[in-house]
Amino acid sequence: MRFPIPAVLVLVAANMGLCIPVPAAAQTPPSLEELSFSTLLREAEGGDANTQNILGDMYSGGIGVARDYAEAIKWYRQSAEQGNDRGQFGLAGMYAEGHGVFQNHAEAIRWYLLSAEQGNRDAQGMLGRMHDEGTGVAQDLVQARMWYIIAGANGKKDVKDALERVSGLMSETQLDESGKLAEEWMEKHPSSHPGGYYWEVWEDAPPPVIIR
Repeated sequence: MRFPIPAVLVLVAANMGLCIPVPAAAQTPPSLEELSFSTLLREAEGGDANTQNILGDMYSGGIGVARDYAEAIKWYRQSAEQGNDRGQFGLAGMYAEGHGVFQNHAEAIRWYLLSAEQGNRDAQGMLGRMHDEGTGVAQDLVQARMWYIIAGANGKKDVKDALERVSGLMSETQLDESGKLAEEWMEKHPSSHPGGYYWEVWEDAPPPVIIR
């Protein structure tokens, strides 16, 4: 259910890491009308994977709409099954947290992998964390460091501390192995995530969007 009055949708919620996709070539944010709820819903129902992911973000975070994990799952899944890396990342997160579905780390890893293979650095970072902590998989510092390296090379800055910590726990042999695995993976997946599809950083205040 939508709120009966206009609500503000912040494009990047710092505490949630939500991102709103826009065309890579766009030089300015879309107008309020372009991001009205009715327009988003129409485009999502028409099969647009990027817009389906936006609705997943909105419903999972309760941004501009009442929080509804079932709706979030629905839209993330539609986006993910079309191969959208952000939709795959969002769906993986729902499985990882058990929001709207039974918690299933194996399923989370499956979707994180699909997203990571498209160059999604957030998914790559999460795979590093899951191997680091032994969540859903046996703890494996070699795999954790490999994914942290890949995510960092793809522009994810917040893995730096984790990478340094894990590296300090490893032998020279393990360091060499993880570095080699990361290099081999990046050679097979040369294209990094374009980045221009998302507003990921706003220096001060993110622009508001009115949900109508």
